[in-house]
Amino acid sequence: MCVVLCDGRFPARGQDVLQPSVPHEHAALVVRSRPVIERLPLRVITPKDVVSSGSGRVYVADNGGKAVFRVASDGQIALLAGDLEGLVRISVAATGDVFALLNSQGSGRIMHITPAGHVSEIAQTAFPASGLASDRAGSLLTTNTRTGDVIAIDAEGTTRVLARLTQPASDLVLDALDNPIVLLKAGKVVSVGAEGNSQVIGYVPRFSDRLQLHPDGFVVALGTSDEDSRSSLWRLTADPAEEDRFAALPDGTSAFAFDGLGNLVLANPNLRAVTRVTSRFQIPCPHCAEPVTMIFSTVATPEFSEPRRSY
Repeated sequence: MCVVLCDGRFPARGQDVLQPSVPHEHAALVVRSRPVIERLPLRVITPKDVVSSGSGRVYVADNGGKAVFRVASDGQIALLAGDLEGLVRISVAATGDVFALLNSQGSGRIMHITPAGHVSEIAQTAFPASGLASDRAGSLLTTNTRTGDVIAIDAEGTTRVLARLTQPASDLVLDALDNPIVLLKAGKVVSVGAEGNSQVIGYVPRFSDRLQLHPDGFVVALGTSDEDSRSSLWRLTADPAEEDRFAALPDGTSAFAFDGLGNLVLANPNLRAVTRVTSRFQIPCPHCAEPVTMIFSTVATPEFSEPRRSY
């Protein structure tokens, strides 16, 4: 059995392996391999949104089935709520409470679903809304698809306009400080401050319609480019004429989420499937048992991909 040092190197012949008392770093181990792809054991019709929680649970909004499901880390499935006509987005609070956005032709409704499955309406909007996020203070944020207004909704269901943007919005996500980051229809991405001020932070292809925050802190959008119609994830660029593809996805992917390590969960109505794509794992350090990140990568350098250099 070969032993990997915590800095990603391998001990030279005759070199002592670190003892638990010796201070050492835990660099990520990169292995040449494709990611592990698995289809979640959930039958869906038109999966419209997906959320991955820190506990390993996956929440799915199935527009065709008018239902919200919770899939536990062991694969156990729970139907949290049904009969949700017009279901388009969900957001999950740290408490496990789920908020669902339902849109009709000219208006929207926001429903509260408790972990036990109790459903109640907490707010209505006089417009179809896009995007839904819950902050740590218990407020919800969404946008007016017609005007681009960013709307805040408190725990009592009272709504207020947090910011007025220059274009209609497609989605929003919250950054680490709970400030909204909003995707506008033309591919412009703006950050909204606590006082309602906004600033452009980057651009993604104009056919993008979903945003997520990667665990490493950068923003990723889902959409297609002008050059091809393939579903992809995109990083922000400083120039609207440039594109930075983060990952290519199966065609028809409608929503995505990251888990705490940066692994993907994808919803695809064309495939009627919710899929987990795992390329990052945590394994115990052989010297101190602290978690070490292992990354599966198809572009790994040879020094980390030789079979004899794993354990």
